[in-house]
Amino acid sequence: MNDVLDTLDPELIQGRWNILRRRGEFSRHFYELAVSTAEGSLYLGLSAEGMASVLVPLDPARQIPEQTVESRNLYVTRKTISIAGRSIVVLELLCSTLELDSVFAKLVSDIANRIGDGGSAIASIESAVADFRRLLQREYRKQIDVEKAMGVVGELITLDRLSRINPDAWQAWSGPTGSEHDFFRNSRTLEVKATGHLHEPVVEISSLDQLQEPENGNLHLIHHVFSIDPEGPLSVPGLYQEILRRGADEIGFARLLELNGFDVNHPDDWEEHRFSLRDSGFYRVSEDFPRLLKASFSDGDLPRGVSHVTYRINLSIAREFKLQDEALIEDLHQKFAAG
Repeated sequence: MNDVLDTLDPELIQGRWNILRRRGEFSRHFYELAVSTAEGSLYLGLSAEGMASVLVPLDPARQIPEQTVESRNLYVTRKTISIAGRSIVVLELLCSTLELDSVFAKLVSDIANRIGDGGSAIASIESAVADFRRLLQREYRKQIDVEKAMGVVGELITLDRLSRINPDAWQAWSGPTGSEHDFFRNSRTLEVKATGHLHEPVVEISSLDQLQEPENGNLHLIHHVFSIDPEGPLSVPGLYQEILRRGADEIGFARLLELNGFDVNHPDDWEEHRFSLRDSGFYRVSEDFPRLLKASFSDGDLPRGVSHVTYRINLSIAREFKLQDEALIEDLHQKFAAG
């Protein structure tokens, strides 16, 4: 038996999904909404994985693609279900992320209200989903701050230079996977820092291992200085396309970018953050370079009660480690890219 929800309040809609989850009634129980199309009432339900859904009855003769992605985290599927012993053709709208239940509940309420006001099922869904997509894009863009975008652009500039030498250089990009260093190839490592201030070359180091060179290897620190520039030539989407043109594997490279939060299917989310490159410095990290390591502490251990160390380095006091010879810098890139 299916309960009837006679209100379209988004909080109550979300509450019904939570009730179904607590009961463990995935794909087996539905809440009927007090709104109908010509073919029958709308229903709230859950997918087999417990994701929130709304089911909108359709004319069986209406041709709808089997499955289309209407928006990030929102899937639309034409299917046949059984309710109260009868088969019904429905359009299922499914939200694939639990964290968006409250937003999805507002979408469902909006669709139901539009249908209740006399709109057709398809037109109501299309217009509501368009609004939903815009809402999600605004929320997602809020999560992409300028510092994050600048950091990714800094790493991609380095990767672009390496990719000019070897299209497979993307495989050396280890930063997105959680490695201590941004690039690693055999015994060579590169750490990239990006900042937006030219007058004070200060970089933040996120751990005691970040400036530790590999055993029997070498480490170089690259510091890019950017200016925020709405008309600037550098952006994450633009560099992504440029590196692809140089021959990077589309699937493998995209997976690394996705670990940074970049969705190749929605590049415009990052496009508003554009930069111009003001300066770049290339530093040899070796003994006497200003840094903190585990060896900086007695017995190689942090003081009791301290679990993590983040610190800053003013690179103006590391001038003796800065490489000035462009030919030498290019040679180091060549050797790194070649493996």
